[in-house]
Formats: sequence, structure tokens, C-alpha cells
Amino acid sequence: MSNINQVSIHIPEADLQEILAAIVFINQKVKPFEIALTNKERMSIVKMGDKSFPFVKKANEYVKSAPELVPNYLNIAEFDKDVKAYQDLSSIYQLLSPLYNIIKDTRMLAGSEANKSAMMFYKAVKTAADNKVVHAKGIYVDLKKRYDSYGKKVISNPKGATDLPSEDQI
Repeated sequence: MSNINQVSIHIPEADLQEILAAIVFINQKVKPFEIALTNKERMSIVKMGDKSFPFVKKANEYVKSAPELVPNYLNIAEFDKDVKAYQDLSSIYQLLSPLYNIIKDTRMLAGSEANKSAMMFYKAVKTAADNKVVHAKGIYVDLKKRYDSYGKKVISNPKGATDLPSEDQI
């Protein structure tokens, strides 16, 4: 990524409040239907993707056209509900997913640019403090707190080596 400023956005406060209100509204509408899975549950369940759905849909249709083949332990009403819920949630997901990714990417880029600017300022303040420029030392000491824990906190692994913070943690 270059040093070119790619994000120059100002979201008017009224627009931000409308967006947030719309998200709250959507959350309230979805809340009665939500189910939260643990990571362990997510890993253990059979997932259905785009290629599997036509199979499931066709099987759901055959359940109705060939009831004599349906095992007595298969709950047809619940099967129907699950298929319909998957379709409905897929419609919502298809609209939200690209929006989520755009917001995530734009936020990430804005954060990256803001962090680069902050680091440029921090380095300039450090240089100014080293050269005894008035007020620079106080600002440098305050900003330096962000990095004070690095280098002091040593975490040992079982083999005795130390783990240093990764670049993205600094």
C-alpha cells in the first residue's frame, strides 16, 4: 500500500445517526430469530454452501411428492422451516455481506492512514523532544505510553524463549 491518502471521508452526523438507527432497527428485527453458536459448535456442524442448497431444496420437494419414502423420524414441518429460514437468511446475508466487507475495508484503510499519520507525528515529536523544543517532551512522554509495555513484559514459553510482540501489535 502506498503513502497516498486513499481515505478522505466525512460522514455527516445526521447520516451517521440514520445509519446507526437503521442498524439498531435491523438488529431488533433479527433478534427474535438469532442463534449464537460457539466456535466448537461452528466447527462441529455440517455446513451448507451454494452447491449443497439445490440438493437440499430438491430433497425437500421429494419429501412432499414421495411421502412413502420419508422415514418416520424425519420431521417434515421442521425440514420445511429450516429450508425456508435458510432461504430468508440467505437473502439478508447476500445484502449485508458486501456492505460489511466494504465497511470493514474502508475502516481498515482509514485506521491504517490515521495510524501512519500518528506515527509521523510521534517521530517528529520525539525528534523535537531530543532537541529540547518547548512542550515537545511532555507530548512525547504522553504518546510514548503506547509503547511502554513493549520490551518490559517478557512472556516465556515452555522452552524458555521469549515472545516479542508482532509488528501488528506495535
